Order: sequence, then structure tokens, then C-alpha cells
Amino acid sequence: MNNIANSEVENLKRVYRYYRVLSLITLTGISLIAGCLEENLIYPEIISGNTFRLPDRWEEKYISCVEVYRMSGSSSGTLSVPVWTLRATERVPANRVIFAAGIIPHGFEQTIPELPEQFRPEEGEQYYIKVLIEPADSNTISVLRPWRASAIPGPNSPNDVQPYIHKASKMEFPPYVGLFSKREVTLFDKMGQDISVEYIQRALGCITTVYIYPATDLMNRPVDMKMHFDQIEAAIRSSYGEVSAVTRGETVLEQDGSTYHGLHSAFAMIWQSSRGNVRVFSDLYLFRHGRWFIKYRFTYPRDSRRSIEEQIDQFMESLEWPDVSTPL
Repeated sequence: MNNIANSEVENLKRVYRYYRVLSLITLTGISLIAGCLEENLIYPEIISGNTFRLPDRWEEKYISCVEVYRMSGSSSGTLSVPVWTLRATERVPANRVIFAAGIIPHGFEQTIPELPEQFRPEEGEQYYIKVLIEPADSNTISVLRPWRASAIPGPNSPNDVQPYIHKASKMEFPPYVGLFSKREVTLFDKMGQDISVEYIQRALGCITTVYIYPATDLMNRPVDMKMHFDQIEAAIRSSYGEVSAVTRGETVLEQDGSTYHGLHSAFAMIWQSSRGNVRVFSDLYLFRHGRWFIKYRFTYPRDSRRSIEEQIDQFMESLEWPDVSTPL
């Protein structure tokens, strides 16, 4: 009799837990459909595949934590403990970061699972993601966002979800840097020392190319950075129509407490695209880092200039340079 009674109690507990989770999901769905709480719901948007972001309306808030749950396999159907948790290590604007499942974005640390273990979503598995923001108030509600994991990249995601590593310098190029997503990697020599990595910010139409290559000539002698910069500018002027210089001078980049001095030019030009001729601005940056040149090109429509400037600064601050204090 005791075994039967215990079994009935356990069944009742399972039913209770199941309906509690079901009620949470149902109420969330009702709120979204009704729209009565839509402006106050912290509900991540699915960009494509396993990538997420928060809507622009949270631009004045900061992300404090990201949690991913999965439904346990027991008959109770309850949510298990988190399978992936990220906590912010700095103030990250809520609308300025894209989360790709398993990738730790700049400004965050992974607390679950313990490093070096990685979270890898299983194809077809049901997960739930929740984003917490700060400062929090009584008017905002963090809601579980269900998504079914997919190993197939969406149309707006890069071909792979792993960082590209420039082996010669150990510089890493993650699939996402802020709102920029990685597109192509180009190798200019057989040894893979001279490369470029292209990123795109789709909302503002900004094409970004980052180059890293030796700062020495064929005889392994240091190349004069000012002379090299003049050569790059000359190549830009001869490659595009109606090129005019907007600004030119020295620049400073601060990254992880270090300060780097370089050169910067901005151009107004006509860019030929599939849609015809487009009036664009193009920013050129050049830095010497150890035995490497690191060069940036940002090209974007002229009417996007005011909107893109802050995102360019964030991109350059967030894309970490390799450590040159140790022998390569």
C-alpha cells in the first residue's frame, strides 16, 4: 500500500510541475499575441539558425546575463538547470550584441558549462533562451524564448560558427563582433601570413575588411608605416571614381587598457555595386603591432555616416589583437 501511495504522490508532483511549466509558456504566448505587454517583454529575436539579439528599443539598457535551458527528458517535462550561461564583464548595450549559441561574445564570460567545455546545441533539440538586462524595473519581464536548434546556417549567418584564427599571429576573428557578422576570409599568400577577413553590418550596409600581414619587406626589413600608408591611399584613389579626401591624420585606438597609435583617412567616393553607382564614405586605418600591420577598411552609404561611427569604434575596440609580447 505504501508503494502505491508513494507512486501516486510522485505522479501528482510530475503533473503539477508539468502544468506549471505549461502555464508559463502559455501565458507568455498569450501576452505576446495580445500585445498588452509587448513593449515591456525582454524577448530575444531569432535572427537565423541559432543566433539572437534584442530589439532596438532596449538601446538604453545593458545586458547582465544570458541563460539557455533545455527541457529535461523525464516524464515531468520540467526545465532543467541552465545548459549555457553568460554573464557580462562590462556594460554591454542591449541592442549592440548578437548571441550565437556556443560563442562567447566580447564583454562576457561563460559560467556554465565550465571552460574549456563548450555549449553545442543539438540538432532539432528544444531550447529556451532568457536575457536579463539592467537597470531592471518592475515594468520589464524577461521571457523564455523557445527555439529548436538547427545545425544549418541561416541566410544571414556566416558559413561557420567558429572563429577564424590567423595561425601566424594567433589573431582570432569571431563570427560576430558587435552587430557585424563575418563573411569571407581571403589568403593573399601560400603561407597564410597575408590575409583579410570581411565583416558586414547589414542594417546600415557597412562592409568592413580587416587585414593582417607582415610589416616587413621581402628582405625582412621593417617597412616605413607612413610611406606604406601613402601607397594604400594612392591605390584607393586610382581604384574608384570621384574620390576625394574628407580627413587625414593620426589616430589612437584604446583596447583592453592598451593604447595604439596609427594613421587614418576618410574618403568620399563612388562605389559600383549590383544596384548601380552608390555614393559612399570609406574609412582607412593602419596600425603597426609587433611585426604585423593591422589595417581596417569601413565602407558604407553616405547617409549612414552618423549612425555607423559609434559602431566602427566599438568594432575596433572589441576585435582583440594578438599578444606580441611572446615569441611567435
